[in-house]
Order: sequence, then structure tokens, then C-alpha cells
Amino acid sequence: MSAFGVKRTDRFALHMSAFGGKADMVVVTQSSTFAVVPVRGMLASQKQGAPMLTRIIAAVTIVSALAFGGMVLAQDKPPPVSPSPIKRTVLGKVEVPNSNYEVTTAMVEIAPGFKAGRHFHPGVVFVNVVEGEFWIAPDGQPEQVLKADERLTLPDKIVHNEGNASSEKPVKFIVTYVLEKGQPLVNPVK
Repeated sequence: MSAFGVKRTDRFALHMSAFGGKADMVVVTQSSTFAVVPVRGMLASQKQGAPMLTRIIAAVTIVSALAFGGMVLAQDKPPPVSPSPIKRTVLGKVEVPNSNYEVTTAMVEIAPGFKAGRHFHPGVVFVNVVEGEFWIAPDGQPEQVLKADERLTLPDKIVHNEGNASSEKPVKFIVTYVLEKGQPLVNPVK
């Protein structure tokens, strides 16, 4: 005789330890969740009818309610915006010899109508618009809209907002960041 007898129900497996015919515990499982419910003094081989069945059903109900509640709380939260309205593909990265700087070149695509919010880049940034209309608003300066083949240089750490001037087509541009080694490409401003 095996150490455990298994009784299957529709959604749960009840595992009863069977030592000398006595049930010391019931292990209730549902997928990867389980609980141990003690039932000392009950006989696994004895037909106790409604009282034993009622206790097992009550235990299964309580455990399943707890398991379901835990599964609901454990679900991952979706990202705030999916897919991201900004796609940045790094094309290359190189260290500047004999300095503490690195140069990163990336292709950036911004979804129609999206504005990135105020931020700065910890270094000098060169922008070359490939297609679409790039909107930029540096703090204390007038807004600008750049079109394909137009360029812009942003000084070190200038706070600005940027985005897509079009509500219909994405904007694509090549950007080159000259930053101190280890610095992030973008720092948000609150």
C-alpha cells in the first residue's frame, strides 16, 4: 500500500495519508497551490457519511477560496502604456579615447501625437529627422517643429519636452548622445 491515497474530484486532488487506515491529514491541491488540512481521528477506510464528507467539502471550499484570492492578487499589472509610444534602437556605442565620455547613436521612433514629457539628456545631443515631424519645446525658448532632413543640437542638460507633431504618422529620427560614461540617455524632470 502506498503512503498516500489520491482521490480526484473535478477540480481538486485530495491526498490522504493512509497509515493503518487512519487519515492524519488531507492535502488539497489546485494546480500549483496546495494546503494541508488536518483531520485527525477520521478514518480513511471508514464510511462516516455526511459528517466526514461535509468536513472535506468545507476544507476544500476554504482552501480554494484562499487559493483563488491569492492568484488574483498575484497577477502581474500590465505596463502603463503598451506598446511603448517611443521606440529607441541603439545603432552603435563607442568610448571616446582618453576621456570619460561615450557616444551612443540610436534610431528613435515616436508614435503619432505622443509627447514625451519634460526631461533632459546628461550631455550634448544631435538630432537628425529622417521622416515625419519632430516637435521640441526647450524650457524658456519657443517651440519648434523639424521636418525630414532638418537637424538640431541640444546643449548639455537642457530641460525640454519633445514628441511627434503629427497625429497621423510616426516621426523617426537619428540621435547621437555624447555623455559621460555610465550616464542614462534620458532623465525625467518632475
